[in-house]
Amino acid sequence: MAGKRIDIMDQKQLVQLKRRGWSNRKVARQLGVSRNTVNTYVRAFTDSGKSFEELAGLSDARLSQLFPDTDAKANDRYEQLASCFRTIEQELAKTGA
Repeated sequence: MAGKRIDIMDQKQLVQLKRRGWSNRKVARQLGVSRNTVNTYVRAFTDSGKSFEELAGLSDARLSQLFPDTDAKANDRYEQLASCFRTIEQELAKTGA
């Protein structure tokens, strides 16, 4: 995600503000998050195929299901990075590194 993950209450408030026609920048200021975070959430809401009116009627659980947990992706990336640590350590131990 472009910015930090926002909690379900902020997601609901984001939906309400977008229903009122607020810009992403104005929503970001109101929620205290980056504009890119709001852009990411708005894009995901739009990609769901539901209008903001329909999204406002969803339960907390259904709304949060629109955002898959990013931990799996982060773990895969960390594993890939961690596999390089040994090589990096050996290269740094060389003279002149």
